[in-house]
Amino acid sequence: MAARKKRKQSIVWILIFAIILLAILYLAGFFTGLSYSKRIQQETSTDILKLKSNISGIEQEIQYMQLKESFINSITEDVCSKDILNSIGINKELSKFWSLLPKRLEEYEKTNPPTKEYEALKDSYMTTSFKAWIISKDIYNKCENAPVPILYFYSKDCSTCVEQGQTLDDISSQTSKYGVDTRIFTLDANSKNPAIKLAKEYYNITTVPALVIDEKKISGNPISANQIVLEILNTNQKNTTINN
Repeated sequence: MAARKKRKQSIVWILIFAIILLAILYLAGFFTGLSYSKRIQQETSTDILKLKSNISGIEQEIQYMQLKESFINSITEDVCSKDILNSIGINKELSKFWSLLPKRLEEYEKTNPPTKEYEALKDSYMTTSFKAWIISKDIYNKCENAPVPILYFYSKDCSTCVEQGQTLDDISSQTSKYGVDTRIFTLDANSKNPAIKLAKEYYNITTVPALVIDEKKISGNPISANQIVLEILNTNQKNTTINN
């Protein structure tokens, strides 16, 4: 009887230990998630402040890029020459613009109530981002090994867009392993901007999150990293074949 009682006590203590361990692991994951979310929001907030101070200059640079691209097309058929693109500065300016994009608007907007100032700034950002995507898309369609431009439609009311944003954070590093560069341009699917509404209608964006990769729309709740990477690699292979 004593041995049986001792075994029962051992089992009880093992169960208690297991419950405590599970609770610790759950809380660790919970607080890690909170820390990650807070860090993303702080980074996005910082990026928004930078965007606020630079938006006029960025818009002007995008206009210059459009003029430069038109000029290149008018003087030469070799628009994909690295020397030409680098001397004119299109690749450099696009990279600079992309580096200034806010990190995660879908995460930021979940806990930060929008102000009129923020909405006005976001509209300017969306317009500028859309213009930059058009330039990137045009260069990609003409030039081999150009970065793959991706449109990402989100909404602050979307229940899975935060998770989708987390997936997209790592896409560039995953595709770079295959020698493929990417550029992701974020658009609010509920934007009242006429150009963005037109793009939404053209690509038949009815649910978010949604991505447009080389004229192909993919959507899901959320879209898996494997599906995105596979589509990017297939798109890049097709583009390389066409340009060769």
